[in-house]
Amino acid sequence: QYGDLIADADSWCFRTERDHAREQGTKYDGLKVRAEPRYSKDELAEEITSRPPMVLINGDQDELVPADQQPEAIEKLQAAGVTVEGHIRPGLGHSIDAEGIQIACDFLKKIFA
Repeated sequence: QYGDLIADADSWCFRTERDHAREQGTKYDGLKVRAEPRYSKDELAEEITSRPPMVLINGDQDELVPADQQPEAIEKLQAAGVTVEGHIRPGLGHSIDAEGIQIACDFLKKIFA
């Protein structure tokens, strides 16, 4: 129904704060990682080849994909014609919990009903 599902993991570039500090010529002793969007809304719309519905589940303590980036991801995906819903799990790091699994199960039941 949705054609080939191609997840373009390369659309997000992960790098450490240390790499960023090095580029800026400053020193940073931590290892906090952040995700930086690679594509603008228009570029994303041109780049993706299929648009299945998506659910994004982030922990508000995620050290790899900060939860505060979820609204931007949702905005860009919606602008590219993707139906997407987002959920933030309190107290959760870069992991999944029982509630997140239930959210994913309910989402799959809904889209494949």
